[in-house]
Amino acid sequence: MRETWNFFSAGQVVFGAHAVRELGNVSRRLGLRRLLVATDPVLEKAGLVDQVTGPLQEAGVTVEIFNGGEPEPSFRAAEACVAQARAFQPDGLVGLGGGSNMDLAKIAATVLAHGGTPGDYVGDDQIPGPVRPVICVPTTADSGIDALTHAVEAYTAVDNAQFPLEPGQRTIYQGRHPLADCLAEKAIALIGAHLRQAVRDGSNLEAREAMALGAMLAGLAFSNVGVALAHAMEYPVGGAVHCAHGTGNGLLLPHVMRFNLPVRKRELARIAALLGENVSGLSEESAAERAVAAVDRLRADIGVPGRLRDVGVQESMLPAFAEKASGIRRILRVNPRTVTKEEVLNLYRAAY
Repeated sequence: MRETWNFFSAGQVVFGAHAVRELGNVSRRLGLRRLLVATDPVLEKAGLVDQVTGPLQEAGVTVEIFNGGEPEPSFRAAEACVAQARAFQPDGLVGLGGGSNMDLAKIAATVLAHGGTPGDYVGDDQIPGPVRPVICVPTTADSGIDALTHAVEAYTAVDNAQFPLEPGQRTIYQGRHPLADCLAEKAIALIGAHLRQAVRDGSNLEAREAMALGAMLAGLAFSNVGVALAHAMEYPVGGAVHCAHGTGNGLLLPHVMRFNLPVRKRELARIAALLGENVSGLSEESAAERAVAAVDRLRADIGVPGRLRDVGVQESMLPAFAEKASGIRRILRVNPRTVTKEEVLNLYRAAY
C-alpha cells in the first residue's frame, strides 16, 4: 500500500485573455532566442500561428514552423518534427494546438536533449532528465469534451493507496489523491456549466475562458493521477480512423463511466451534482446513473457522435481494438475496476 503521493506541474502558468501576447516576455525570461513551433495545417490556415509568431519575433526570437501535426500523431509525424528540430537546433519548442501538437513539441524537446529516436521514450517514466524548454499554447474545440474526460477519469481513478506498483518500479501516474480531487471537481463544474455555451457561441469569451480554466485544472489533475479506460480504448480508435482525440474520448466516456459505476458510486454521484443535476433525495446509485446520463447529454448537445460507426469504425475492427486497448497496462491500472479483454470488447460493441 502506497503511503505518499506527489504533485507535479509546469514551472509557470500564464492565464487570461490575450495571454499569448506574453510569449515574448516568457521567452526572454527563459533566455530563448530560437524556437520551433509544432502545430498543424488547420491552425496555420486559421491564423493562430501568426498570433504566436508575432510576439516572439517582436521580442527578437527566430522562429521556424513545423506544421505536420495530426490527430493521435504517428511515429512518422514525431520523427519528422524531430528531424526539423535537429536541423534548426532551437533553444526550445512551442506546442500550439491540442494535446497532439503539444506532444510533438515535448518529444522533440526530449530527443534534442537526450538523443535517440521518439521510439526510445515509449513507456512509463522513460525520460532520463530535463529536456529543452517547452512552451505550450493550448487551444480548445473537441478538446472541451476531452478535458471533461480528463477530469472524470482523474476523479474516479483507483485510490493512490491502492495504486498497483511493483517494488522498485517508477511511474508518473499514481492514482487519486486529495489535491487532484480538488482540481478535478472544479474542472467538472466549470466544463459542465460552460461547454455548451462555448460551442454554441465562439464569441462568448466568458464561456471560453471558463473552459480554458477547466481544461487546465483537469490537465493538472490527470497528469498526476492518470487517465484510464476511456483513453486506453480511444487510442486504437484514433490511430485507425484518425478522429479527433476528444471526439473518441467523449463518445466512449459514458460507456466507461457505466462500467466503473459499481465501484465508484459515491464519486459519480458527486459528478452528477457538479454537472448541475438535481440529485436531492436520490440513492447514491441513482445519482451516479444521473452522472452517466448527464455526460451523454452533454456529448450529444455539442455534436460529438454517439456511435463508433459514426466516426468511420467498422465492426470488424473491434476485436483488434480490444486486443490493443487491453494491453495498455500503463493506464489501465489507473482504472478503478479491473477490466478483461472480453469486457473491453463488449464496451466497444456497446459503443458501436
